[in-house]
Amino acid sequence: MGCAAWRSSRIPDYRNSARFLALLTPLWSLQVEEQFCLFFPLLVWALQRQTLAKALAGAAVAALAIRVALTVAMPSNLIGAYVLTPCRMDALAMGGLIAIAIRERPEWLRKSWIGWGAAFFAAVWELAGNSPWSVAMRTIGFTAADLAFAGLLATLVGRRPPVQSSVGAQEVCWACSAAWG
Repeated sequence: MGCAAWRSSRIPDYRNSARFLALLTPLWSLQVEEQFCLFFPLLVWALQRQTLAKALAGAAVAALAIRVALTVAMPSNLIGAYVLTPCRMDALAMGGLIAIAIRERPEWLRKSWIGWGAAFFAAVWELAGNSPWSVAMRTIGFTAADLAFAGLLATLVGRRPPVQSSVGAQEVCWACSAAWG
């Protein structure tokens, strides 16, 4: 008993320290991206593009469904819908869908409804609130934000010439190595 009391008084318990946990906060998104970077190339390799597009659309819908189910089943679990990969795979899936559209149907990205859709989902995101812990944000808010940014990206990609035409390959490689090491 005396030894345990000394230990608890002298050595901080970092597992319960809010300050220590705050240091780890940025790592959750890195973990989601790493899981995606390990799994996504296998999907691209294994599936035909049309099947891949369906799988990515299904993943986006599944992420929303999982977040809603998690929020309803465990309303006090605020962080699960925010950090778990299955709950956040919709943004990554939407990026994959845009990449497929660039290769297969670039004319789809020139449609004016994409910009209007992005504006609509930005408004839904704003109505959901800016706190990741609200019920509205944990359910539809993250998907609305993802759709708003995906729409913005699709609009920009569809309206402008590809980046490769105005920037050399060396500059792109340098930018990627600077961003990802």
